[in-house]
Amino acid sequence: MNWLLSVWNYRCPRCRETGLFIKPFDIADPLKMKKGCESCGQTFMPEPGFYWGAMYVSYAIASAIMLPVGLAAVFVFDISMMQMLFLLLFICAITFFPIMRLSRSLWLHTSVRYRPPNK
Repeated sequence: MNWLLSVWNYRCPRCRETGLFIKPFDIADPLKMKKGCESCGQTFMPEPGFYWGAMYVSYAIASAIMLPVGLAAVFVFDISMMQMLFLLLFICAITFFPIMRLSRSLWLHTSVRYRPPNK
């Protein structure tokens, strides 16, 4: 499994075997992460406030999605600005937690080096 696939599937960045999050999606706490990897022992919270940087990553991902959608909605489909605003708010509401999970996974993967398990 390569790096990008590991980020996309929310796997441990060191061994790429264990998932980062408790459940696939828990509505009560959708961003709840495991303390660490069961296979290699890598902690998923290296320091307090570690995931503050993931906010910037999620902002960049959301902007990369919303800007082309908004421009296409106005210029290609010729909808009003109010309709475009509601469309973007709807897309933001649907994609908020998946983007936050993806940004946390990406942020952790940029900080931890991959070490294949010895088997």
